[in-house]
Formats: sequence, structure tokens, C-alpha cells
Amino acid sequence: MVVKVNRRGKQKPGPTKGIGRSERRRNYFLSFFKKQPSHEHARFLTAVSVMVGTCIGAGFLGIPYVAAQAGFWVMVGYLLLFGLMIVFVNLFFGEVILRNRGNHQLSGFAEIYLGKRSKKVMFFFLKVSIISALLAYMIGVGQGVSFLIFGNFEHEIALGALFAFVMAGLIWKGIESLKQYERIGVLAIFILFIGTMVFFSRDIRVENLFTFNPVNIFVPIGVILFSLIEVYSLPEIKIILRRREDLMKKAIIVGTIIPIIFYFFFALVVVGSQGANTPEIATFSLGKIFIIIGMVAMFTSYLTLGISLQRNYLVDYQKSRVVSWLWAAIFPITLFLLMKFFDFFSFITVLTIGGLLGGTVIVFLVLMIKEKAQIKKSRGGRKPEYKIKASKLVIWILAILFGFGLVVEILKMFNILG
Repeated sequence: MVVKVNRRGKQKPGPTKGIGRSERRRNYFLSFFKKQPSHEHARFLTAVSVMVGTCIGAGFLGIPYVAAQAGFWVMVGYLLLFGLMIVFVNLFFGEVILRNRGNHQLSGFAEIYLGKRSKKVMFFFLKVSIISALLAYMIGVGQGVSFLIFGNFEHEIALGALFAFVMAGLIWKGIESLKQYERIGVLAIFILFIGTMVFFSRDIRVENLFTFNPVNIFVPIGVILFSLIEVYSLPEIKIILRRREDLMKKAIIVGTIIPIIFYFFFALVVVGSQGANTPEIATFSLGKIFIIIGMVAMFTSYLTLGISLQRNYLVDYQKSRVVSWLWAAIFPITLFLLMKFFDFFSFITVLTIGGLLGGTVIVFLVLMIKEKAQIKKSRGGRKPEYKIKASKLVIWILAILFGFGLVVEILKMFNILG
């Protein structure tokens, strides 16, 4: 028998034509547990860490608060609904990225498949979404450090700005900073998860999990959307997995599901133990060590999003490194300092605006890109490592559901909806 081998001397996989659909699904599921060579395993973990670190930033700190306001199981319903939708959105966009030879960012893909006007629209809402996130992180870290040192929030502006200036130095280094620090953030998230479960699960009171406030039934939508959207990081995942793009589908699935599981159990413990007393920033109810861990988690997400915004200027708009850095790292600090004069911008408000104006529009455009990519298959000049067929009906159902979230949040902003 002749055994075919590839250029690296590894045996080529045999034909799969005779394998049934159930067998292929079984083999794919088992591939999650197949041992990879150490260097490939490290790259896969880095890719997953970047996705998890991007997703679990400031948003998870606000989820217990909105869960307590509307009802824990109301929040769980939104989490499962939008979480499932985000899995498909991420896989759709991952396929589009793999169809293209060049390294583009979100706005670049919008131009390729939807035109120059869509590129401008994508970039505008990308900036709104990312800058909203960076502002939320500055508020969260500023309040956390001020509370730890002074026992109050009086110094949150100065300390939040100081944190952002430190981060500006890391953003300047670019993607190398991601590879160096992202796992630290994911480790902090893991410690926070285990610590919360160990120390506070015994304090859960079942009645706290079965409250329901119909007036606030739509309150969780903006924060949930903000906390789940991580398409910004996917172009970087392709770079991290260079020459092993076949691992991208697996990395996307794992990197999307981990935050959903984390959000559920974190909100379960915090709302179950704190009830109606759950604060806007959840770690403030857990103790000083958890405040520190929460700030480390925000550190990694800030870094990922800051670099993503910088690379949009660099790659898709061909701006210089200095100009890109100024817009991505220094402009948000200026905006944060101006916020001192507006009481409207609380932590939850910023998260909601980010999920509302940024996230939903970005996801809608990604769905339109996917639809066009299915029609113009040869435009990117590359055969993707995986394909997910989606009918127009499926794409438009997803778009309508995200649009529903957008409309609800707009009505809430104008006090038309409670």
C-alpha cells in the first residue's frame, strides 16, 4: 500500500467520501481533545486567550448588576440567545477572513465586499464600540484603584487616566504585547472564576435567583451584547495562527463558548449571594482581592481593543504608526477627561452605548459581508480552511434579532421604554 505524505513528511489524511455525516461530526468533536505538538498547542492557547481576553473585559463586571435589575433568568435567556448568535457570527467572519490572502481589519473587509461607503460606516461604529469599551475600562480601573488606596471613588479620573497612559505604551508595541500579556489576563479571569465559586457559592440564596422585575426586562440587552461581541480580535487570530489556519475554527468555537460559561456562573454566584444589593461593578461586592483580579482582566481586554483600533488605522487606512497610535491610545484618554463634566456617563451607560451603537451595527455589517462573500467566493483569492453555508433567511433572521436589540436600546435611551 502506498502512503501519501505531504511536504513536511506527515501522512496525508485518507479520503472521507465514504464516511457518514455522523462519523465526521464525531471525528470533529474528538479533534478538540487530540494532542497537538507543543508549539502548535501554545499558538492555539494564545489565539483562544486573545479571544477570551477581548470578550471578558469590563462587560462581565456589569452583567450581575443588570441580572439583579431584571431577574437572573431573564439575563440567562438573553445570554443564551445572543451567545448562540455570536458563535455563528464569529464563525461566519472567521471564514471570510480565511478567504482573503491579505491581512485586513473589519473596515477593510467591509470595503472589499460592501464598498467604500460601508467601509466608512464600519470604521465609524468600530471606533464608537472600541472607544466606549476603553472608556468603561478607564472608569472601572480608576474606581477600583481609588477604592483600594483611598476607600472612595474621588480619584477615579486621575487614576483611570494614569492607567490609560500606561496602556498607551503597550499599545505602541502592537501585537507583540498581545502575545506577551494576554495569557496573564486569562489566568486572572480563571482565578476570579474559581475564587468566586469557592468563597461565595455557599452564600447563594435561591430566592435571589428567582426575582423578576418586568419594568427592567430589557435592561440586560445592551450590556449582554457588549460583553459577547469579539469580532474585533478575529483578524489577529489569523496572524497568530499563521500557517496553522486549520486551527482557527476550533479556536473560535472555544474562545466564544468560554466567556458564555464564565458569565453564567459569575452572575449566578454574585446575584445569588448579593441579590438586590449587587453594585454596578460586581467585584466591589466581593472584596479587595477580587477588585484587583477584575482590573487585570480589564487590562488585557483594553490592550486587545486598543491594538485592534490602532491596526485599523495602520492596515485599512494606511496611517502612520504615530498617527494610528495617537487616535487609538491618546484620543480615548482625552475623551475620558472630558467625561468628568458629564454625569450621564456611568459605567453601565458606557457599556450600553458600546453594545448599542457599536456592537449591533458591526455585527449587522459582518452578516452582510458573509452574505456577499458566499456570492463572490473568488474575490479573496484564497480557499478557506472551513466553510459554513448560511441561507439568506438565516442571515436575515440573525440580523433582525440584533436589530431588535438595537431598537430596544434606542427606545430606552429616550425613555420611551422602561
